[in-house]
Amino acid sequence: RTLSRAGGTVSVREFVGHADRLRGEWDEMAIERRQAVIGAMVDRVTIAAGVRGRNRLDPDRFKPIWKF
Repeated sequence: RTLSRAGGTVSVREFVGHADRLRGEWDEMAIERRQAVIGAMVDRVTIAAGVRGRNRLDPDRFKPIWKF
């Protein structure tokens, strides 16, 4: 129920407890649906300081704060 409410108008209920299904459908999902799933699960994202002179994406700098 919490995920459905948090997801706004796009339902994410079908993925609760079905991570494999979510992984399998992710690449084909519309961006709005992806945003709903992420919005239902992530409270915020903390981004650590970058390294001067390094001009590339470092995914290790991003730390999600989960709603659950």
